[in-house]
Amino acid sequence: MKITILSFEHQKESDKVCAVLRAGGHACSVIETPKALLDKLKGDVCDLLLVCVPTSGRDVLTCLRAAKEATSGSLPVLALLDASLCFPEDVAEWGAAGLDDYLTLPVRRSDLLLRVNVLLRRAWPDKMGRAQLRMDAFVFDSISGTLRRNGEVITLTHKEFELAMMFFRHLNQPLSRTTLLETLWSKEPDASSRTVDTHVSRVRNKLGLQNDPAFRIVPVYGYGYVLEKLGSGGS
Repeated sequence: MKITILSFEHQKESDKVCAVLRAGGHACSVIETPKALLDKLKGDVCDLLLVCVPTSGRDVLTCLRAAKEATSGSLPVLALLDASLCFPEDVAEWGAAGLDDYLTLPVRRSDLLLRVNVLLRRAWPDKMGRAQLRMDAFVFDSISGTLRRNGEVITLTHKEFELAMMFFRHLNQPLSRTTLLETLWSKEPDASSRTVDTHVSRVRNKLGLQNDPAFRIVPVYGYGYVLEKLGSGGS
């Protein structure tokens, strides 16, 4: 997928982000001015806009409105924020103008790729091959919301299905409890780390990952979980 980074003159940080995105299989280009962004949107394909380290609320607001207008509102936008330079009222205003999501710096590679891929799948499901995901014996069908193992349907709740698919889409990438909460339970203010732990336990049990020779969910101390792909015969 084609991602454009608006760097606002933070070239060093945007270069790091671009390297992560390219390693994740995306095409990436960096531009530095709002005018260059609008020129690019007029003449090139852009699947996601990433605003890197914005320091001027007014500049970001102007870019968001212009980018959404130029793409008829279809362009997903993710911002990387320096928490010491941005205020909650800025973020709220950006959200009203079309900002889809944000992360605060420093950001882990796995969290960045997770958030980018979630936005891309939401905006461009056909391009991202969202309908079906195959991993060895497991087949996810996100249209019907069903998961099969060796052809047999595994009964899951909607949240369990989304959590399981998130692990498999980010194989061998540690996912923080915070990221899981913000992605899957963003509209449930009472959800907590315990909510995540309970659902992970259910997914592990229902998918039979305690004894699976190919995959296992492993806790990452003080952080979250990672779905690991095991070698032949497990470990």
